Amino acid sequence: MLYIFTAGGYIAGDPFTHHLATTVSAKPQALFLQGQFTEKRLKGTSGSKRASNGYVKKEDMQELVGRINDSRAKILLIALGSPNQEKWFATYKDSLKCVRVVQAVGGTFDTIAGTVKRAPQIWQRCSAEWLYRLIAQPSRIKRQKVLPLFAAAVIAAKLRQFLLGRS
Repeated sequence: MLYIFTAGGYIAGDPFTHHLATTVSAKPQALFLQGQFTEKRLKGTSGSKRASNGYVKKEDMQELVGRINDSRAKILLIALGSPNQEKWFATYKDSLKCVRVVQAVGGTFDTIAGTVKRAPQIWQRCSAEWLYRLIAQPSRIKRQKVLPLFAAAVIAAKLRQFLLGRS
């Protein structure tokens, strides 16, 4: 989940992404949505360029990158799930000609479209939507169990960097 820290707290990824998409989609060549879509429209994003199916075959990826480039989109939202969206970007980032901002949004499109409900407010206020999802969908545990290990590795690397910088 993406957090934007503000004086009053944070903005979760779903409302931030929805606000971004509805704000910029009316502008020509502003936004390209790449990812698995439900048939339900993403409200307010009618001006967006979209991939028809987020799970494009590997042999069709260059065509997809061409469509993104041809759209002249400045912002690319990728919703392929973690770690697929990060791997996709790492592979194709150098081929994206006009894109200036990329956001990996996971299952956010489904939440915005209303096919997946957000966690209840109490979970949102506690910044624990991820835990609610894990409890509601235990099949996610395989993917999510690496997150604490990743966080620990980042903290350890920063700590080493800090300690080595002081000696």
